[in-house]
Amino acid sequence: MRILPSLLLTVLCWLPASTLWAAPTELVLWHSYRAREQRALKQVVKAYNESQKKVRIKALKIPYDAYADKITAAIPRGHGPDMFIFAHDRIGDWADNKIIEPISFWVNAAILGRFFPKTMKVLVYRNALYGLPLAFKSLALFYNKELVKKPPTDTKTLLALAKKLTDRKAGKYGLVYQAGDFYYHAPWLHGFGGRVFTKGKPSLATPKAIRSFSFARELALKHKLLPKEPNSHLVSSLFNKGKAAMVINGPWFRGEIDAKVKYGVIPLPTVSETKKPAAPFLTSEAVFLNKKSKHKKLSFAFMKYLTSYKSAMIRLKVGKQPVANKKAHASKEAKEDPIMSAFRTQLKTAIPMANTPEMRMVWDPALNALGAILRNQSTAKKALLEAQRKIVSYIKEKKAKPQSR
Repeated sequence: MRILPSLLLTVLCWLPASTLWAAPTELVLWHSYRAREQRALKQVVKAYNESQKKVRIKALKIPYDAYADKITAAIPRGHGPDMFIFAHDRIGDWADNKIIEPISFWVNAAILGRFFPKTMKVLVYRNALYGLPLAFKSLALFYNKELVKKPPTDTKTLLALAKKLTDRKAGKYGLVYQAGDFYYHAPWLHGFGGRVFTKGKPSLATPKAIRSFSFARELALKHKLLPKEPNSHLVSSLFNKGKAAMVINGPWFRGEIDAKVKYGVIPLPTVSETKKPAAPFLTSEAVFLNKKSKHKKLSFAFMKYLTSYKSAMIRLKVGKQPVANKKAHASKEAKEDPIMSAFRTQLKTAIPMANTPEMRMVWDPALNALGAILRNQSTAKKALLEAQRKIVSYIKEKKAKPQSR
C-alpha cells in the first residue's frame, strides 16, 4: 500500500504549478481620495481581498490635479488601471475616445435598484451605461452654530445676515465661498432660472444667466461681503477660526473642519427674486471600467461589491460620503447624521452636470467671464456674450476634429 503516496507524489510533480496554487489575479483601481474617504476605501478593498482568493485589488492614489490627464494619456496606451473612480462629467469624452467600457450588458434590475435615479441617469451616454455610482456630491450651506442661530432659507435673509456678521477690518465675513469658481456660481445661475445648456445649445448669455452673474457681483462689490479672491485654503481657514459665519461648500469640506467648530449644514437658500432654489451642480462619483482591461468580468464583480450596501455603509460611516446606495441612506447611521441628511435633501434640487464633451468647453470661458465681472473689469452682459461666443466657437472646433481611436 506504500505505493500510493509515491504515485501521488509523482502525479503532483507532473502537474503545472498554476494548477496547485494559482496566484490571485491583480486588479488595479485608481482613485484620488484623501483622509476619511481613503481610509474607507482601504477598508472596503481589504474586506474584498479577504473574502475570496481569486482576485487581489490594488488601490492606487493618484494626485487629483493630474488625475484626469493621466487617465486620458495612460489608458489608450495600455498602461492604465482596470478600474478608476471619478466624477461623471467626462463620460462623453472618454466614451467617444474608447477609454471607458459600457457596462449595460452586466447590469440588471437588482443592481439598478440600489441607487438614487439621479445618480444613475448621469452615467448614461448615448443610451449606454458607463459606470456604477458611489456617491453624489453637491454644494450646500455650512454655518457656525455659535454665530448663526437660525440659518437663512432665502437670499434676502442670507444677505441681511451676512451684512450683519461682516466686519472687513477685523477680517470677519458673514458669507464666504469660492466666488470666482464657476462651479460655486452654478447655484445662483440655476436659482435665477439660467442654464448652461438649453435644448443642447449653450445658453450662458440669457437675461436670467446675466442676472445671476450680476448678483454675484453685488455680493462682492456692492455689499462687499466676500474676501478678495477667496480660495479653498482661505475658506477653510476663516471657518475654522470663527471668522466666516457661513460657507458654501461640499461634503469634502467636513474633513477640513476643526473638531472644535460647532457647525450645521442646510440646503442652499431659495433665491428671493425668483422663488427658485439655488440649485447646485450634482456630480455622481462613480467607478468606471477601463476599455482595455484584460479582466473586465472580474473587475465588474468588484465594482458590484464596491457599490453594495455593505461597502456603502463603510463609506458612509468611515468616509462620511453621501453614498448613492438608497438602502444605506435609510439606515440608522445615516438618519442620525444631520450633515448627511442635509446633503440627501440637497440632492432633490441639485441639477446634474452635463456629461457631454460640450460641457468641457464651458469652464474656461465661464471662469474668465466670472473673474472679469468680480474684478469690475466688465459688465455681466458684455462678459457673458464673449463667453458665449467662445463656447460656441470651441464646440464647433471640437466637432470639426476627428475623434481619436
